Amino acid sequence: MGLYFRNLSNSTAYVAYAYYDPTCTDGDTKWTKLGWFRLAPGQKGQVWSGYAGGRTFYYYAYNSSSEWSGEYPTQVPENKFTWCWDTGCNVCTTVKFKKINVSWYRLDQTISLTSSVGQRKSTSGDNIMVLPTKVKSRLRKIPMKSAGKLPKGKPILLNRTSLPKKRNSR
Repeated sequence: MGLYFRNLSNSTAYVAYAYYDPTCTDGDTKWTKLGWFRLAPGQKGQVWSGYAGGRTFYYYAYNSSSEWSGEYPTQVPENKFTWCWDTGCNVCTTVKFKKINVSWYRLDQTISLTSSVGQRKSTSGDNIMVLPTKVKSRLRKIPMKSAGKLPKGKPILLNRTSLPKKRNSR
C-alpha cells in the first residue's frame, strides 16, 4: 500500500512530493514536502507507505529534458530535504507542485511520468499517466486545508493615495 512514482521517460527523473501534516509549524500551510527521489528510466519507487486512499498529495518531478509540474509554488533545495511547505532558503529554487487526489477506495496510487502521448493511453485505475508540463500557470496557489474560523481583521485605510492624472500631450 502507498504512493508510487514510475519513470517512463528516457532519462533519470527526480521527484519531490508533499502531504498534509498538521504538525508543520513553519508558516500557516500544514503540508510537509520532501525530496529528492531518484528514478532511473523504467524504475518504480515508493514514496508513501500505508493507505493512500482519500488523501491529497502534491508532486513535482523533472529530468534532463522535461518537467512535471502544476500550480502550487514552493521553494526546494538541491539537496535531500524534509521541510514544511513554507520553508525556503536563499539558494533554493521555486518550483510548482501538481495536486493529486487519491480516491477513497484506492490502497495504492502510482503516478507514471511519461514523455509521449502514446504512453499515456495505458492509464488504469491505480496508475495515473502524466505528461510533461507544457504551459506554466501564472496564478499563485497554495495548498489549503479548511481554514475554519479566522480572527477578525480589517483593511488599513491610512496612507493611501490616488494615481496622478494623465496629461493630454499636444
